[in-house]
Amino acid sequence: MKNLFCFVFVFAFISCGKDDEITIPGTGTLTMKINGVQWNGNIINNLIDENTDNLAVQSFNADPESFGFVIEDFTGIGNYPTSQGSNFTGAFYTRKDKVIFCAGGSEIIYKVTSIEGSGTSKKGHGTFSGTLKSTSGEVLTITEGKF
Repeated sequence: MKNLFCFVFVFAFISCGKDDEITIPGTGTLTMKINGVQWNGNIINNLIDENTDNLAVQSFNADPESFGFVIEDFTGIGNYPTSQGSNFTGAFYTRKDKVIFCAGGSEIIYKVTSIEGSGTSKKGHGTFSGTLKSTSGEVLTITEGKF
């Protein structure tokens, strides 16, 4: 399941090359520390889809690098994945050297602290921390994540 998750995100959110210019309307900033180094990205998507009960957040920075995550069976403010284990969460990070890192299950813990908007324009906000792993086994530690 974890490999399938990474595969889907790689093709859905692959980073553009340095020659490509990305113009994206901002919807906020996602910040985190990766192995103690500050990372900031512009959020291009922050969506709570009530039809599928998912929260999806995607961000890019100028390097270009990307980070995003999905929480399935999203039920509102609280911690994810839930203690019942029914929520699948997953994250991806594409570094500027095109190395792809993924996390599934409880490798990253999310705390959704607020929801803004209504109807089809609901957004989630909160914090996260945990680890991401590349296919070659390199591990990144994520701390102080905010969306």
